[in-house]
Amino acid sequence: MADASDGENEKEIRLMVSDVKKRDSGRNIARIDLRTMRKLGISAGDVVEIVGKRTTSALAWPAYSEDQNRDIIRIDNFTRKNVGAGKDEYIIVRPVKVKNALNVTLAPVNMRLNVDEDFTDYVKNRLMERTMVNGDTTSVSMLGHVIPFIVTKTRPRGIVRVQTKTKLTIFNEPRSIEIQIWGVESADSIKAKLASFNELNDLDIEIEVLEREYEIISENVRLKVAIIVKFKELKQIVVFHTRFLRVNLSEFLHVYKCEASNQLETVKDEIRECGEEVGFPLKISLLDIGRSVVENLN
Repeated sequence: MADASDGENEKEIRLMVSDVKKRDSGRNIARIDLRTMRKLGISAGDVVEIVGKRTTSALAWPAYSEDQNRDIIRIDNFTRKNVGAGKDEYIIVRPVKVKNALNVTLAPVNMRLNVDEDFTDYVKNRLMERTMVNGDTTSVSMLGHVIPFIVTKTRPRGIVRVQTKTKLTIFNEPRSIEIQIWGVESADSIKAKLASFNELNDLDIEIEVLEREYEIISENVRLKVAIIVKFKELKQIVVFHTRFLRVNLSEFLHVYKCEASNQLETVKDEIRECGEEVGFPLKISLLDIGRSVVENLN
């Protein structure tokens, strides 16, 4: 099951997934009966966290009259795909505190796009106030066509809401979201002890390509890559595989390195916040940092 976002986890209910009526498709709403809403302490229009094989979000909306007291949740195809659950499967629903998105990055699912400032502004306006989490599929209607996007990165992490101040980035072609972490178990984690905020300057990261393979049929390049998290003399290596469309490798790796550096800065900000709350010394897992960076390199 996917990791939960920051939510009010004291209240959660298990509901069976069912389909919405046609008029609700694409609206990112979850039809929930009034009894369940009262138990969760939510009202119509509140955002809920939905947890299955992964986590997503939707707007809670009153159930159809025939669904009252049935312990079901009606969500559309996009939301079912995002949560990783089919009809008649059970998922967890709970209230959630939604953060305003500082940055959101999207990639088209199955097409190449001509992306310019006007296109980005149009998509952003269509997504305004919509909630999403990294890995979600979302869609925008344009000239009678539905364009599906994968949410490849958000800042902050967790469930976020697109706002006027959100910086939206859109890739012009599909991006790989296949990232497999190889052979690293929790027991292998290297711990580092921070004595002060200043020691965060000793936390660094490198990327190294271990293997590369060209796939003739798909025209993809498959890479075996190592993320190396370093703290003073300590070093943690996390190895993963990824695929990308055939482009200039040096440019591709430059983008990866920039994204990895940005994600490390996000992690450092989170450590700073924790240090302010609980104080020092503070122990951190270099493995957790490596995993966090890898999971956001989409």
